[in-house]
Amino acid sequence: MTAMTTLDILRREPDLRSFKQGETIFNEGDPADSMYAVVEGSVDIRLNGSVIEQIVPGGVFGEMG
Repeated sequence: MTAMTTLDILRREPDLRSFKQGETIFNEGDPADSMYAVVEGSVDIRLNGSVIEQIVPGGVFGEMG
């Protein structure tokens, strides 16, 4: 039996959402009500217009709100 990976588990999440390239998911100061995980693609975390971190598949963000 093959062990499930983090991505396998995330792909089974019933509340999957898709975002278009370049779409803003949330802004600094928005109410924190969710934790996000990247299943495909990547997410750039920006501060003052500069990328300070890039989240890749299996990574999470928004959890510190």
